[in-house]
Amino acid sequence: MSRTHDPAREHRILYEIIADCYDEVKEYMGWYYYMAENLVFPIDVTVRFRLRGGATEMKPARIMEIDPKSEQSRRSGWA
Repeated sequence: MSRTHDPAREHRILYEIIADCYDEVKEYMGWYYYMAENLVFPIDVTVRFRLRGGATEMKPARIMEIDPKSEQSRRSGWA
């Protein structure tokens, strides 16, 4: 997927989402709070699963909420 240069998007990321972030953990936190405050749940998505042998399969899913105490956040060290 190709993206064009979007100054407004870049400004939002730098000055609203990851402002004052001095490490990866703080960036995760910035993204979490931005999404928690700006997304409207539930969100219908399509997820690509990688199957054994290298094939992929697309399946619909519904995101009901985001959880700061998820497995990924525990591995990153900020929950």
